[in-house]
Amino acid sequence: MNLSLSLICSQPPLSLLFMLMVSRAHREADRARDRCLDFRPDPNFTEEQWSPEGYSWYDDELIPNRPSRYTSEEQLEILDTHPFFTGVCPQCRHEFDQSNPPDVHWDCPNPECGWIDDSV
Repeated sequence: MNLSLSLICSQPPLSLLFMLMVSRAHREADRARDRCLDFRPDPNFTEEQWSPEGYSWYDDELIPNRPSRYTSEEQLEILDTHPFFTGVCPQCRHEFDQSNPPDVHWDCPNPECGWIDDSV
């Protein structure tokens, strides 16, 4: 009994072995990154320009973002239901031909449905 107990106590826990293996892998990755040409800093990189909330940089000019006429909830609903994004009529679930999509209006071609795209 003492022999088996001493064997158990002398073995490091598996979690410690795992941590040592992960630590070694990270050290090796750090050394490889220092040698790999793909990870060299770009000498032509300039710091990214900061812009205040609601503004964006276009060329060298700070321009206010155009406000959306839809709320975030309305935008999500459009993404979830409009045939442009889903490929199906939101009313009757008719599938649109994705190989030949409509140019502007996504009116449902199903005569029994009659759903009309009034987003434009």
